[in-house]
Amino acid sequence: MRRRELLAGAAAVLVAGRDEEPGARAAPWSSGSETPRLKAPPGTTDCHHYVYDHRYPAFSDTIKRPDDATPHDYRTLMRRLGIRRQVLVQPSAYGADNRCLLDALAAFGADARAVAVVDTAVSDAVLKRFDRLGVRGLYFNFAPSDGATTATMIEPLARRIAPLGWHVEINVWAADYRRCCPPCGGCLHQSCLTALVTSLSRRAPITRYSRRYAGSSTAAIPGLNSSLLTTPAR
Repeated sequence: MRRRELLAGAAAVLVAGRDEEPGARAAPWSSGSETPRLKAPPGTTDCHHYVYDHRYPAFSDTIKRPDDATPHDYRTLMRRLGIRRQVLVQPSAYGADNRCLLDALAAFGADARAVAVVDTAVSDAVLKRFDRLGVRGLYFNFAPSDGATTATMIEPLARRIAPLGWHVEINVWAADYRRCCPPCGGCLHQSCLTALVTSLSRRAPITRYSRRYAGSSTAAIPGLNSSLLTTPAR
């Protein structure tokens, strides 16, 4: 290679390095490294993501546990996307053992909140401690069921977390609305508790059992309000 060609190639590399935007680096579990063309508004929040760590035991051998996805990995993605705030959700892999969730919450700091999984055996003292640490809701996963919670737990737990100002998050197949959601609807309405139906309400496929609810807004379910949380106060 001629000296002139070598110098030209080196100059091109330097120019490319200058044009690369800050934070444009590849994040684990995410393809590409470029930053979005549409910049996220100030205070943008990722309202549902998970952290996995092999150091914490799995809840059951029948539940798939992905490879590690650490707070460091997610910070890299946040810088790339321009996200400032986040809500961690307890993965099904850990059941009601929230240690991985709480450790990640502490690592992320003041701009992070969390949604935990507990059963009815949880003490009020534990719920209050979770609140101090940044937990702001409870997660009930029935799509498929994680085995850690049941639909009958929603109402008693909703009553207990209402004074804390938390919300309930439900992941349910459309065909199971009738079984899971209406029984707790009255309680959620009376306590003015916000309920969030995740994953676009799992509306497909539509069956004769789910048509009544899945064919319309989830807000049509008696006492159930499906909405996004937009208030940053807590």
